[in-house]
Amino acid sequence: MHDHAPLIVLMLAFVRVVHVHTTCTVWFESDNPVYGRSNNPFALERTPGGSSGGCASAVASRICPFAVTSDVGGSTRIPAGYCGLFGLKPTVQYYITSSICASACRSLGSIVRVLAFLLSFDFLLCSVLLV
Repeated sequence: MHDHAPLIVLMLAFVRVVHVHTTCTVWFESDNPVYGRSNNPFALERTPGGSSGGCASAVASRICPFAVTSDVGGSTRIPAGYCGLFGLKPTVQYYITSSICASACRSLGSIVRVLAFLLSFDFLLCSVLLV
């Protein structure tokens, strides 16, 4: 068995399937030279917005129930807004993220379709990541 970061352990217990993928885009385009462009699922000619636009597009398309993101300059909030979703950017270092990601990802966020799910997910993250 592999040793996983606390967040991955939580996700495996919560949804049983975890897809981890990372990419980087520039500003609001959600366009990546390696993977191509992410589109807004409600208007394919429009962007889902920001570096987490692909995550927001997947959640809005019901490919996945939620996405864990990082947000320094709007990378969670802008795509959530563009795709009609809820995005949470907690206070910096609200979660203890040292075992999850590099210091550049000090502000762990999430994108969901249903507000109640966002609050439940936040509670679960706090119970795992604050220990």
